[in-house]
Amino acid sequence: MRKLTKKRIAEIKTTYANFIFTDKIINEIKDSISNIQEYQNRSNYLKNAYFWDSPSHASDRRAYEKKFSLSLEANFFTESYLLEITVQCTCKHIYVSKNKNSNEIKAILKNIQEILYVLTFDQYKNIIEKIDSIIETKRSVNHNDILFTEEYYEKNIGITFLKNYTKVNLSKADKERLEELKAKKGKVV
Repeated sequence: MRKLTKKRIAEIKTTYANFIFTDKIINEIKDSISNIQEYQNRSNYLKNAYFWDSPSHASDRRAYEKKFSLSLEANFFTESYLLEITVQCTCKHIYVSKNKNSNEIKAILKNIQEILYVLTFDQYKNIIEKIDSIIETKRSVNHNDILFTEEYYEKNIGITFLKNYTKVNLSKADKERLEELKAKKGKVV
C-alpha cells in the first residue's frame, strides 16, 4: 500500500466521517472485491483472444460469446462500478472489449484500500491484504510499503513525533535516542 499524505487522510476522514461499517456493507465490499478479481482473471485469460481460432459454426460462435462475455457490478460505499467484458466472434477472429482497463481497476482498489485503512485501521486487515494481493505490483516490494510492521510505525510515527518534540527542550537521554533513530533510519522526514 502506498503511503498516505496527511491531506489525503484528512480528505478521507471528512468525506466518510458519518460512515458506519455494518456487516452488510463489509459483505458487499467482499463480494465486490471478488467480482473485481473475477473480472481481472477473465480479462487476463482473454488477453490474446484475437489470435485464437474462432469456432467454425455460427451457433458455436454465439455460444462462445455468451460463455466468455461478463457483466458484473462492484459497489463500494456510495460508488458503483459496472465491469463488462464483451466477446465478439467473427469467422476469422475473436474480439474482446472491456469497459475498464487494469490501471483503472487498480486505482479503484487502491482507493478502497486507503479508505478501509484510514477508517478501520487493522479491523479489516484481511480485506486490505486481499486487495494488496489482487493489485500485484510488478516492482520489488520496498520494506516501507509493507503494512503493520513495527519498523514502519517507528519510522513514520515515532520519528515524526520526536521531530515535532525537538522544538521543546529535550533531556540528554531523549536527544541521544533521537540521534540513534536518525542514524538507524536515515534522515528525519
